Amino acid sequence: MAPFAAVAPASGPAHVVAQSAPQQANIALSTLQVAVAANDTLERIFRRLELSLSDLASIRALPDLRARLDRLRPGEALKIELHGDTLMGLERQVSPTETLRVTRSGEGFASDIIENPLEVQVRTGTAIVRSSLFKAAEDAGISDATALAISKIFEYDIDFVLDIQPEDQFTVVHQALFQDGEYVKDGEILAVEFVNAGNTYRAVRFESPDGSVAFYSPEGRSLRKAFIRAPVEFSRISSRFNPSRRHPVLNRIRAHKGVDYAAPIGTPVRAAGDGRVRFVGRKGGYGNAIELEHKNRVTTLYGHLSRFARGVARN
Repeated sequence: MAPFAAVAPASGPAHVVAQSAPQQANIALSTLQVAVAANDTLERIFRRLELSLSDLASIRALPDLRARLDRLRPGEALKIELHGDTLMGLERQVSPTETLRVTRSGEGFASDIIENPLEVQVRTGTAIVRSSLFKAAEDAGISDATALAISKIFEYDIDFVLDIQPEDQFTVVHQALFQDGEYVKDGEILAVEFVNAGNTYRAVRFESPDGSVAFYSPEGRSLRKAFIRAPVEFSRISSRFNPSRRHPVLNRIRAHKGVDYAAPIGTPVRAAGDGRVRFVGRKGGYGNAIELEHKNRVTTLYGHLSRFARGVARN
């Protein structure tokens, strides 16, 4: 068995944290597992491991290889094969189903793609909401990603902050992706039914010939409507619409004509529907605010914003 060395991110220059065989003059082929650190590049990794930069230049000169190697993701693993201090091979997983392999060939290098396809299974899961959508999904063995996708499908009919009730339930038919017999992640939702406060909503996935995907009711009606129910994803409600609310500062009855969603600073706020920006800036007690004008002279206002997204302007 070839000696093995593990390499992990570190604050210092050395990344080799373990090696099973002592250094010898004629060391056998060894394999390093290199974990990519923040702001790492192949050049930095080669310099850190004292590998030949001429070899790196030869690798990057291979056809179509520079784009596959220049942008590394922090936390991903590279596999490097060495004979002594000579680079013999390099592997990087470039997609869930493809691994790029570079091997020394004579005086230079050659590359190829190793295919490792995903197997697709269809699963059905049913969950009952006791406290939250995500907790119900977890209890039913359904991933957070699938739970979030369900909320996106029904965002025009259900406010998943305001409307969810105990004993709501949902059933989802979805893909589950496996690789070499091991579960990887949930795939696409194929159909879903959500029962909210006694009302039943159903959706079926449809892919158009051009590849676009949308969800429809079993009767063929699009689920897309003019406005989504909630502009902020999965926050708590700090103040609801209340025409008889007692003002917390003035201590007299003053209607609260909106819904306040409490969310961490920096949480994106989405437009409730298509429209144009009618106002952006400071607006009285709303602080940083944006006002949108939609069809049929309907307007929506989003206040108490921490800041504005780049490029947002009146139009």
